[in-house]
Amino acid sequence: MEESLSSNDLAQVQRPDSKSAYIQFHPSLDEQLVRWAEGISGLFTLEYDLNRGYDAGDISNGYFVHFFAPNVSQPIPRDVLFILDTSTSMSNTKMDQMKEAMKAILDDLQEGDTFNIQEFNSKAKMWKDTLQPVNRETIRQALQYIHKIYPTGWINMNQALTQGLDFLNNNARHPDSGLLFFLTDGKATKGEVDTGRILQNVMTKNKMETPIYSLAFGRGADWEFVKKVGVQNNGLGKRIYEDSDAELQIGDFYKEISTTLLEGINFLYPEDLVDTDSLTKYSFKNFFEGSEMIIAGKLDDITLQSLTMNVLANAVEGPVDLQLHSDVPDLQSQFRDMTGLTDPQNLAKITERMWAYLTIKEILEKQFGEKDRVQKELLKQKAIELSLKVLTIHRYNYVPIINGLLVTKIRLDKYFSNLVNVLKYNTPPPKKKTRDF
Repeated sequence: MEESLSSNDLAQVQRPDSKSAYIQFHPSLDEQLVRWAEGISGLFTLEYDLNRGYDAGDISNGYFVHFFAPNVSQPIPRDVLFILDTSTSMSNTKMDQMKEAMKAILDDLQEGDTFNIQEFNSKAKMWKDTLQPVNRETIRQALQYIHKIYPTGWINMNQALTQGLDFLNNNARHPDSGLLFFLTDGKATKGEVDTGRILQNVMTKNKMETPIYSLAFGRGADWEFVKKVGVQNNGLGKRIYEDSDAELQIGDFYKEISTTLLEGINFLYPEDLVDTDSLTKYSFKNFFEGSEMIIAGKLDDITLQSLTMNVLANAVEGPVDLQLHSDVPDLQSQFRDMTGLTDPQNLAKITERMWAYLTIKEILEKQFGEKDRVQKELLKQKAIELSLKVLTIHRYNYVPIINGLLVTKIRLDKYFSNLVNVLKYNTPPPKKKTRDF
C-alpha cells in the first residue's frame, strides 16, 4: 500500500508492515460535536491504493491477472468540448449546480489543453468558433459565458451531439486528442427524437472515435440513452443524482477523465503461451491519472511458471514500448495469516475467479451497447453459458443469488435479465435499510 497521511485527524492508522494497515476511528462525543453539529452523519470512507510494479501480473492455476498503472509524470494535451443542456427542464437548482460544477472544472483545466463550450436547448449554440487555449483570459471569458446562460426551450440532443462531433472532427489537433463531455437532464424532445437513430447518427459522425463521457442529471434524464452514448463511443455514462452535492458529483466525474497520461494502449501477449480468445479487453483508447487497467486471461500451459509480454502506447514524449515479466507468486506464504485463504485450492483459484468475473462483466457491457437484437441475445447466452459452466462445477461465488441453489439455465437466464436491467438503469437491487455509520 502507498504511504500517505490521513486526511482525517480523528482516524489512527497503524502500519505494522508494508503489506498491512489497521485503521481506528472512534471519536468521542465532544470530538464529533466540534466537527459536526449533529455528530457523525454519513458514511465512513476508506480510500487506499497499492504500489504496483512494472510486471506482467499474477499467475496461478493456468490463469493470469495483469494490473497496470504506470507512473507517468507529464499529461497529454487534450481538446475538450463541453456540451451542456440549457433547456427549460434545467431551471433553478440544476442550472445553478451545473454552473458551480463548470466553474470548478474550468479552473482545473490544464495548460496545454484547448477547450470550447456548446450549450443546447431547441438549438445547439457554440461559445467560440474555434478551440480556445487554456489561459487566464480564456478561462475568465468562459466563466462569464457560463454565468450568463439561462434555461430555455426544448432538448435537441441529436443536433447537439452531431454538431459537437463535427466541430471536433474539424478542429482537434490530431485524431486522438479530442474528448467530449456531455450533460443532459432530460429526453430528446426537439428535432430527431428516436434514440436509436440518434445513437446511429452519433456513431456515424464520430469518425475519429472521440471518447464521449456522458452524464444523466436527475430523475428525468434518459439514462439508458446517456449510458449507450458513452458505451458505444469509447467512453462511459454516469448518473448524477439530484442531491445537494450534485455539483461535486459532476466535478468529481470530470476529474477522473481530466488528465490523460497515455493514448492507444495495447497489451501484446505471446500467442504461443496465452489463449488469446480468453483475454479480457487488452486495447485501451486512453489511460487517465488515478485509474488502472486490468487484463486477465488463460495460459495454454497450466504449468507455466513465468510470463513475458509487451505494452505499446503513446505518451507526450512519444511512443512507449515496455517489456514486462512476471513469475508465479507464492500466494500461500503471502496470505498465511489471513483466515479463509489458507486453503491451497482457494489460493490457486484467485486469478481464475478474477478472470471469470471480468469476462462476464465485459460480455454484459457489450450486450448493453449492442444494437443488433440477434447479437444481444448471443452475448447474453455467452454470459449464461460461461456462468453455468463455472457455477455447476462449484468454482466461483460471484453470483450470490445462485449460491446454494440448483443451477439451471432457466434461473441463469432470469438472473442475467435482472443484471442487464441493473446495468441499464444503474440501480442496485433493493436492500434492507441500514444505518449509516
